[in-house]
Amino acid sequence: MNPKRELEESMLHHHQKKSEKKELPFRNVALLPEDHDKLKAIAVTEQRTMTRQLSVIIRKEYEKYYDPDDTTVGS
Repeated sequence: MNPKRELEESMLHHHQKKSEKKELPFRNVALLPEDHDKLKAIAVTEQRTMTRQLSVIIRKEYEKYYDPDDTTVGS
């Protein structure tokens, strides 16, 4: 097989795998610009995406107030 064809097939396979990924349901959250900057700084320091960092912060705070295994709180 020629290199050009191999590249085309590889790209097609990558595109198919990417499109097969399960989409996670996200919700938008408004942040003040200064809080956005702080979240970004923390995320960079922790080597996480901002989305993942916000999730980590929320889960840690949640555990202070609620049983972490109780998924019905706030429903």
